[in-house]
Amino acid sequence: MLRREIREPMSARVQLLDLMTETAVTALEEIDGFEFHLDEQPSPAAAPMAMIDFGHLCRDFSAIVDPERRLSILFPEATLRANRDDTQYVFRALFEETAHRARDTVSISVSDDPGRTNRLQASFRMTCNAGDRPTAAERHWLDSTLRSRRGEISIDADRARDDGLMTLIFTVFLPGHLVAAPDGSRAPREVNRGLSGRATG
Repeated sequence: MLRREIREPMSARVQLLDLMTETAVTALEEIDGFEFHLDEQPSPAAAPMAMIDFGHLCRDFSAIVDPERRLSILFPEATLRANRDDTQYVFRALFEETAHRARDTVSISVSDDPGRTNRLQASFRMTCNAGDRPTAAERHWLDSTLRSRRGEISIDADRARDDGLMTLIFTVFLPGHLVAAPDGSRAPREVNRGLSGRATG
């Protein structure tokens, strides 16, 4: 339609219009191809699973978020079977959230979700100032972070005590399951009760 509105001598504009048309067509073809390839990607449920050394993961993130070793971070030694990218992404976010809130000790537990199969449950329990209770915006960000990785999060906090402190617990759920204790035996469901790993100041 635009070509019909162009009158001679306007060959340069015609050439420009042809170039714009060619560019638009090429872009649309690439978008169509991209959407086609997205349809071919495996569904989230088919995300690859891997064996993960949970203790090693916790030690690495403890060193990253608390390089001065201000906190005493307790965690279990266990092996998980889960998606490596999702697990690392979620736990990095939780370690960072915990590090700037906790006053001293952080206790991390991990187990199979007792209510659902092939579902991991992990909790970060800490004492923090009452003013460090997550805001609505922070809760929304954490919830979005977990949902983007096929997970869920629950945030529980008790009422502030007379000393101005409170207990805060982040509990996350991710696809996967607990596999083994450090000696290679099948891990008991309550392996998280024994906080054998430690990163202390």
